[in-house]
Amino acid sequence: MRRTICKIMGAVMIMSLIWSAPSVTASDRSESQNITSVRTPINDKKGGTVWTRSFSVDGTLTYNSTPVIMDDAIYLVSGNTLYELDLDGNIKRQMALAATMNSVCYMSRQENTLWIPLSGGTMQCVDINTMQSLWVSEAFGGQSLSYVTVYNGYVYAGTAEVSINSTQGTFYCLDARTGKLQWKYRNEEQPGGYYWGGSVVMDDKLYFAGDNGILVEHDLVEDTVYREISITQKGRIRSDLQYVAAEHAIYATSNAGEICRFDGSEVTTYTMFPRAKAVNCTSTMSIVDDTAYVGAMADGMGYLCVWDMQTHSMRYTVKTGKACEVKATPLVSTAYEDGNYVYYTCNNPPGGVYFIKDTKQGTSAVQKTLYEPAAARQYCMSSIVAGSNGVLYYSNDTGTLFAVSEVEHSSDIVPSASPAVTKSPAGMSKPSTSVKPMASKTKRPKTPTKVRLIKKKNGCKISWKKGKLATRTIVYVKVGKGKWKKCASTTGKSYRYRSKTKKKVQFRLRSARKNGKRWIYSGYTKKYQYRK
Repeated sequence: MRRTICKIMGAVMIMSLIWSAPSVTASDRSESQNITSVRTPINDKKGGTVWTRSFSVDGTLTYNSTPVIMDDAIYLVSGNTLYELDLDGNIKRQMALAATMNSVCYMSRQENTLWIPLSGGTMQCVDINTMQSLWVSEAFGGQSLSYVTVYNGYVYAGTAEVSINSTQGTFYCLDARTGKLQWKYRNEEQPGGYYWGGSVVMDDKLYFAGDNGILVEHDLVEDTVYREISITQKGRIRSDLQYVAAEHAIYATSNAGEICRFDGSEVTTYTMFPRAKAVNCTSTMSIVDDTAYVGAMADGMGYLCVWDMQTHSMRYTVKTGKACEVKATPLVSTAYEDGNYVYYTCNNPPGGVYFIKDTKQGTSAVQKTLYEPAAARQYCMSSIVAGSNGVLYYSNDTGTLFAVSEVEHSSDIVPSASPAVTKSPAGMSKPSTSVKPMASKTKRPKTPTKVRLIKKKNGCKISWKKGKLATRTIVYVKVGKGKWKKCASTTGKSYRYRSKTKKKVQFRLRSARKNGKRWIYSGYTKKYQYRK
């Protein structure tokens, strides 16, 4: 049975920054693959692909994991297959996994072992020397969308069970060697899934956070909760956690545009866009010295934010374009003396690579385009990873893995010899080295037609004919003089509304279809009403 030591809830407190040395060495993320000391491409006139490889079998939307880069190999999951590629893009080996990946997959590696989060809330451990599975965990349910932490022989990750208006999830600890469950945590009173959330170790305790905005302080091995700390009252934590050793503090961003800080005793929140009406932030901070780089969107405009960690204020922002939200974690190269080069993707077609040069104490920067796909153009939530040779690797929603550098001719524009591919095992599809143009998926669905409202006891029944191209129909209700509210999102053709109110009840409908990670909507139908 879980033992809860203490719970801290309530108002979030504001305090000034206190610099102090950490009392215990923690899992500092500054050495993660989001910070590199290698010289990356900085000539935007020569940016292009060294090679590309498509993992889409029929040209439809396909999701790849964030690649894991070693000195002589690249590991990537697409669908239910783990691929090993050489640095020229040739597939050397591949193996079928126990399940498919979800829309994102953040693998973790230590030496020759990969831990891979998969659908159904499972984790699979693979020996990349032999390309053999070592174990598959029990299924915790939902999607595996969180970051994975491996620390002192244990694996930590979370799941997300998604409904229309909320999420729920389980955070768990496994023995890294055997896959045996050590403990699991689930908050039934304040549900919240771990949707792009993560964890970090500080003071020999594990900290993790999710959609309920609660930072959980948990024992590393025992099934013991020490504290549950509310670190945001406005939004959900949909970013990985970052430990900053110089401050002995943990940082996260909330999707309401807050930067949340916890130093072991106090919580502080800072607002990124205090004057904006609508803000969204699911990007994880990349922290270098006294500067943090993080993506966001405010009032429909995408931004790369440069945040001063000493003053806890925005040094400046760079506009990335209308609806071009930077959802992934920026990659920062510290190899150049004239400043940090910051690379990022935007979740809007064409799904390319962009960068800025941030000079020390600079107050502005200019966004430059390093590369945009010639044909494989789609939405993109992928983080960029740099190899030891300075080549940048990332995928967009075409299922294409791009290797980007400074080149004379981009491989996806000028035909080049196809890399040799080792023979695929029987029954496994072979990814293509060519990049297929994507069919246009930006058409709006048609509005539902033939809407009928039939009065019933304690409510009514609404039926309709689905609009062309629609994958879902959304029903909105307005009671009396109240506001319009979404009451149903369904793939069906009818909805039963139950209510005993004597006020006038109005309905309107519209169609929806998903384009990558974005929903596209039709116009509304006319209003339909009844009164008991």
